[in-house]
Amino acid sequence: MRYPQQADIRDYREAVLDSMARNPSKIHYGVIMDMRSVGASSLSSKGRQEAALLMKEHDAWFREVVVCSVRVTLNPIMRGALTVYDWISPAHWPRKSFSAGSLAETWARDRLAAAGIECPPKPVWQELAIKR
Repeated sequence: MRYPQQADIRDYREAVLDSMARNPSKIHYGVIMDMRSVGASSLSSKGRQEAALLMKEHDAWFREVVVCSVRVTLNPIMRGALTVYDWISPAHWPRKSFSAGSLAETWARDRLAAAGIECPPKPVWQELAIKR
């Protein structure tokens, strides 16, 4: 999942609802979020609170299907903000942030394997150029 440079709560809401619509069979999965283009100030404190409420609203669905989620961001301030978000809005699955996509994918694959979910061997992370 790739976030746009100027992500806001509408983008987040759209991504959440899209992920639910794409998985009507409720197949277990892990998600890697490419947030390298997103600035630390893209989502305000109010936006983070709204994101937490959105996740709470759909908690049962996500609890059933999400094995793990991992974010990739080069910005250490953004990783810190995500850590705070994880702390104030805990999930029922492991979440973590990394500065490199390959590390994020390895972490996600380890979580999926621990849950007994096989992943195709081909890497899913693609190191695309990002706009800053």
